[in-house]
Amino acid sequence: EDVLHTPQEDVLLNNICQTIVNTMGYPLMWIGYARDDKEKTVQPVAKAGLNTDYVDNLTVTWDDTELGQGPTGRAIRTGKTCFSANIPADANFKPWQHSALEHGFHSSVAIPLQEDSKVVGTLNIYSAIKEGFAPEEITVLEDLADDIIFGIHAISQIEKRIKAEEALQKAHDTL
Repeated sequence: EDVLHTPQEDVLLNNICQTIVNTMGYPLMWIGYARDDKEKTVQPVAKAGLNTDYVDNLTVTWDDTELGQGPTGRAIRTGKTCFSANIPADANFKPWQHSALEHGFHSSVAIPLQEDSKVVGTLNIYSAIKEGFAPEEITVLEDLADDIIFGIHAISQIEKRIKAEEALQKAHDTL
């Protein structure tokens, strides 16, 4: 597919989410960016699946408060893949537990997106079954996280080049 030839980051990320949901059969996937604001919020930037309204009503942080103890917050803080293998029994998932179960989610995984040595966000994937992620699936998803960072970086470089060319053309026209 042309997923990696998308000129805009948001389109690229939403296409990746949709492709993963379609090919791997997960009910929900979203990508969140770790913001360096006071609250250390996680901002959803892309999503796909049947229950995306779950993401619309989600409050997640990557600080050390209750809202930062789920897989997403832990993955951002540690730089390691983090799970909730059994959402109904996971005390760290308490802030989102009721909504997750209403939407049919019983396990989740958060895979860090790392640029250089800094975690910039996470891939967040949900399963309708407990312990819904096999080790080989995780390996594929971790490789995908690396590919996503490469794609984001490539788009950023293209956008910088376009802006530089526009500035050069404007300077040329001025002369």
